[in-house]
Amino acid sequence: ITEEYHDDVRMTQSFLLDKIKPGDALISTDYGHYITFEGNNPFGAVYFYNFQDTNPGGYVLSIVSQNNSGWIVLDDQRFEATRPLPLKTIIIDDKKIEYMGEVANEYIWRWRVE
Repeated sequence: ITEEYHDDVRMTQSFLLDKIKPGDALISTDYGHYITFEGNNPFGAVYFYNFQDTNPGGYVLSIVSQNNSGWIVLDDQRFEATRPLPLKTIIIDDKKIEYMGEVANEYIWRWRVE
């Protein structure tokens, strides 16, 4: 009726659960809200992606620089609107940001110190 679309992030949850390490941070859109609401948050810190930031890539990289390891999970609509990262693996300073692929409609990256 409202024509609103709600992502089904259960496949994302299944993909990530056995890969998350203690202390991993998360930068996310709807997936972060899902794990917060569900009460099953395996991450050390959760940052909600600010897609309205004037420099979304800088916003993401500032969080990556503050945490040794973590995950970036962005739904396709927010990603397509802002494109804060390329859909490939990159190295920024001493951190490798590895593009893991797309699960359902979520783009996923993992970062860690190299």
